[in-house]
Amino acid sequence: MPRHHLLRTRAVCAYTVLIGLFLISSAAHGGGVRFVDDDASPGGDGTSWNTAYRFLQDALADASGGDVSDIRVAQGVYKPDRDEANSQGHGRP
Repeated sequence: MPRHHLLRTRAVCAYTVLIGLFLISSAAHGGGVRFVDDDASPGGDGTSWNTAYRFLQDALADASGGDVSDIRVAQGVYKPDRDEANSQGHGRP
């Protein structure tokens, strides 16, 4: 087998392994995506649209741990002084 073909085969194998490790890492961290919808039911965990957070602040607090890479927000009105624990707000912007 020619040397350049062997090097190309090794490169393809290396890229395949790297992509596989990335996918496994993403799956292990729950995908790192949180969902927010102001029409969601109370008590959501933000891991899907069906269980979305109602308040943006809850998703931001979840993201502060470092495992969340994306926050997807549905159209709506989100106020910075509201979260699940303080749904009427606590007066701080």
